[in-house]
Amino acid sequence: MSMDPQLRDRALRLAGVRVAGKDVTPGHDQLHHYWTRGPGLAKWAKSPHPWTALYNHLVKYVGPERAKRMAAQWHKEVFGIWPGEKKGKNPVGPG
Repeated sequence: MSMDPQLRDRALRLAGVRVAGKDVTPGHDQLHHYWTRGPGLAKWAKSPHPWTALYNHLVKYVGPERAKRMAAQWHKEVFGIWPGEKKGKNPVGPG
């Protein structure tokens, strides 16, 4: 007997399993959206050092190692460049 697909998907979401490459951990998408497209974006994107500003916000909630990874990835997503790229290629400067 096979499991109802809706029930299976709900069980996977509750278990925090990645489905088709999407992180379905409860609360993760909201956190990502808040800091990259929502009201949180204004708290760091126009800072003289955006990566550092984002890291300082995130570290309070997810710890230093995870905050570093998230800040770097979200910096790349928002600006299209990695935070450590040279100034010539990085209009907002390093970090």
